Amino acid sequence: MSGQQSRGAFGSDSGKQLANWRAKALPITFVALEAADGFLTMWATRNGFSEVNPLLDERVTQTWLFPASKIIIAIIVTLAILPVAKRFSRPVNFAFGTASLFLAVVLVTDLCEMAKAAGWGWH
Repeated sequence: MSGQQSRGAFGSDSGKQLANWRAKALPITFVALEAADGFLTMWATRNGFSEVNPLLDERVTQTWLFPASKIIIAIIVTLAILPVAKRFSRPVNFAFGTASLFLAVVLVTDLCEMAKAAGWGWH
């Protein structure tokens, strides 16, 4: 091949580009899902649904303080973990991916429970 290496279908840097994209997307997804959970909880408690977590006071979950605190905590956790990601990228990506998956399942479950309680189907 006249001194050049085979680049493959996507070029030689495609694996690194995908890893860089994933490393940026997972923390953003984690923070976004925490924000969605906070806003959904605030909306639900304002509309008559009860908070099932006994450690949370419903008066706090009904205010903007609750989603703001969830977002701020998620950003702090993300910023604390990102320096570790330079050395241990796979475990950090796994942690963000697992946390994001857990939050997505929680959100879908909460939405289904609210729909069921409101009589929107799934009887």
